[in-house]
Amino acid sequence: MHNNKLVRIVLVLALVFGVVAGLIFAASFLKPLALALLIALLLVPVARRLEKAGMNRFLSCLVSDLIFVAFIAGLVFLLSHQVQNIASDWDRIQQRGKEQIEKVQTMVVKQVGVSEKEQEEAIEKAVRNFLSGPQSRLTGMLKNTIGSFGDLVLVAIYILLFLYYRHHFAGFIHRLVPEGQHDNATDALEEIKSTAANYLGGRLILIFFLAIIYGIGFFAFSVPYAFFYAVFAALLSLIPYLGNAIGVAFPMANTLLAEDPGNSFFGVLIVFAIAQFIESYLLEPLIVGKKVHINPFFTILIVVLGGAIWGVVGMMVAIPYLGMLYVAMNHTSDLKPYAFLIGGESESDTTTGIEKTFSKLKNKLSG
Repeated sequence: MHNNKLVRIVLVLALVFGVVAGLIFAASFLKPLALALLIALLLVPVARRLEKAGMNRFLSCLVSDLIFVAFIAGLVFLLSHQVQNIASDWDRIQQRGKEQIEKVQTMVVKQVGVSEKEQEEAIEKAVRNFLSGPQSRLTGMLKNTIGSFGDLVLVAIYILLFLYYRHHFAGFIHRLVPEGQHDNATDALEEIKSTAANYLGGRLILIFFLAIIYGIGFFAFSVPYAFFYAVFAALLSLIPYLGNAIGVAFPMANTLLAEDPGNSFFGVLIVFAIAQFIESYLLEPLIVGKKVHINPFFTILIVVLGGAIWGVVGMMVAIPYLGMLYVAMNHTSDLKPYAFLIGGESESDTTTGIEKTFSKLKNKLSG
């Protein structure tokens, strides 16, 4: 008996190692596929409505896919003008950065006693690389852009295929389970679809509201390139935990490099503090809610693991995929203990004050 348990543990560890290794080595193939599946689940209700309106399946799937492509194209168009402005001001930003570094070096010499030569030896390589002409970076950005464009085309093709063959894939799942479990499999598939679609849809609505909040705040405090940084910071909220830190770092750095920083630097901090408060205590509970039912420990764990395996893409898709895995385990009797392990507490135990307040208000209005 002891040997059987040991063998099972070894097999489970080998399986986990094999899955992680496969995700790493096949990342270039799996990342577009993983993104496409999530977006396809988000677009399934759109395709269904178009089919109910009388459109055939292929055309409804194609129109749904084109909606995604149009959204990405519109976003790129809106941001491209701001990126061009930043590129045209690069010489001024570079010169201002050198001036700020010289001020910091002078202050360090006076306060700490470390000479400028010693400072330069420690930071020269990093500073020169960052402040060097944009040509080399633009070349790298161009390569990444071409690669991203190729991935985007793949994602769009995969989305169309996932939408068109979604009934075929569902039929495959039903053939994997015994006949007596078909209803349970159907419920699991529908819950998986709703989990992914509700989470991603909620995040997109949240990004829209955050972009408005950031935009109003940045314009009020005269932050350079306010529109670009508002949309950029809102999009970075897709990356759990780290996205907000990155989002605040760029506009803060830009205000320091402006000719007259004034109150813009502290304005950025104030705007982000207000935005995070509204997001955490109002928008997040009302719009996104607890769509994936994962406790905070495993949420952080899966985000870190996703970042280690797939980088930024892994951090963005980690939570919805773990939520989908939770649903699948919760509908499998042998795996329910694992679903309990990664799942959150009961809804009544974790309902926030703002949710209770809105629930009471809703009951009063309806009663």
